Amino acid sequence: FNYAINAADGGTAAGSGTDYTLAAASTTIDAGESDIDIDVTIVGDVLYENNETIIIALDPDNGGITNAQDGTMAHTVNIQEDDSAPKIQFSSNTGSTGTTDVGPEATTKTLTIELDAVSSMDATVNYNTSDGTAIAGVDYTALASQTATIPALEQNITISLTTLSDALDEAEETIFINLTNPTNSSLDANNEMTFTINDDDPTPTIAFSSSAYENNEATTSPSLTVNLSAASGRDVVIGYAVNTDDGTATGGGTDYLFTDNAAYTIPTGDNGAGGDASITIPFTVINDDLYELDQTIVVDLDAVTNVAAGAAELQKTTYTILNVSGNDNPPNVEY
Repeated sequence: FNYAINAADGGTAAGSGTDYTLAAASTTIDAGESDIDIDVTIVGDVLYENNETIIIALDPDNGGITNAQDGTMAHTVNIQEDDSAPKIQFSSNTGSTGTTDVGPEATTKTLTIELDAVSSMDATVNYNTSDGTAIAGVDYTALASQTATIPALEQNITISLTTLSDALDEAEETIFINLTNPTNSSLDANNEMTFTINDDDPTPTIAFSSSAYENNEATTSPSLTVNLSAASGRDVVIGYAVNTDDGTATGGGTDYLFTDNAAYTIPTGDNGAGGDASITIPFTVINDDLYELDQTIVVDLDAVTNVAAGAAELQKTTYTILNVSGNDNPPNVEY
């Protein structure tokens, strides 16, 4: 009788040495024997795939059986899959990109998801972002409930992450991207990526709003204004000190009271907003009854933390207490 593989009967395995080998042929059951073996060779591979079937048909040409009647004319051989599902992960567990100060345009980073082995089936995995120190909608575009599909016989696919531009000087910020719910695969170790956004904005500078201020002695609660060149995404610390060598007024409550060698902190804003772009330094002028010349208080700035010095001529300011303009009357001279 003849025998052959009958593809029309729905076998799922591929012959010709891919999943098995079996040469279509004919054979004879000798007189006095009741059976004979037909050898099917199963070919091992490293592809993860479904269980497969081989259907061997007897007498596929209808007429090749002699000295016997038709019985069971097809036999199904089941090939049991013995390869493990491939593992899926990011190709690296860290990444970085630079933000750009170009208005609404964004920087797009390509991230690779990979299998550790080729599969004969599509492998899918869900991915989504979550805030580290970066804030979705402020620093990057969130990815929620996305699905990546690695097609059969391929080993990787890329996804895109978009960072948003701002003008704030800030620390590096992080985003977490997580892989979940794999199909036809299992999660490998690098299933969470920590993505780092590197800041590219300059450190702001500080300067007094003016190199000289003046007020009548009767103005007892004046202040000096210090400006930042831009709001900052970091806490900024500014120091200042009275330069007693250059000023002519006397501190300690004689002509003025000033918190010397002090520091001000300008905190960054909430939810990714920058902090204030200026501060005022208050002090007290003593309004006395002495008739005296105009006096000066000289104050020097100091860029302490997360800030740099601005224009040199505005790193120092002179506050003049006006005394001879009529605030105090000159003494009378009498005989």
